[in-house]
Amino acid sequence: MTRELDGVDLAVLSNRFEGVVRAMINTLFRTSRSGVLATARDLSCAIITRDCEFLAAAESLPIHVLGGDLAARALHELHPELRLGDVFLNNSPYRGNTHPADHSILVPVIDEDGTHYFTVFTKAHVADCGASRPTTYSSTARDVYDEGR
Repeated sequence: MTRELDGVDLAVLSNRFEGVVRAMINTLFRTSRSGVLATARDLSCAIITRDCEFLAAAESLPIHVLGGDLAARALHELHPELRLGDVFLNNSPYRGNTHPADHSILVPVIDEDGTHYFTVFTKAHVADCGASRPTTYSSTARDVYDEGR
């Protein structure tokens, strides 16, 4: 059974989704041990629909959050059969990330029957991800592979 939503229903849903992403980003701020996250706030959170469209995003870096739909599309391409409990890590600049030091975590919201409703998405800068030099911004990197080694 489907019904048409009125303005009040839409406002309640919109505020609820925005509350979820605000809670996500607040959790990252409060639990982070990295100054890059806690102080510089180099992170983002969003909810993406099962059709890979943005539904809600917390106050965050636009360059981060705008890659969330691309990361969700890559998730569907690489893992067409999503299951309850799945969690995916993505740091590919060619699959919706900004550079290898930004790590995205995507968690599909799936019920017990296997219906996928949303994907919650967070992206944060990891200060040292094992690059070829002790930095995540190497001015001498020849390409994205050299940056992320």
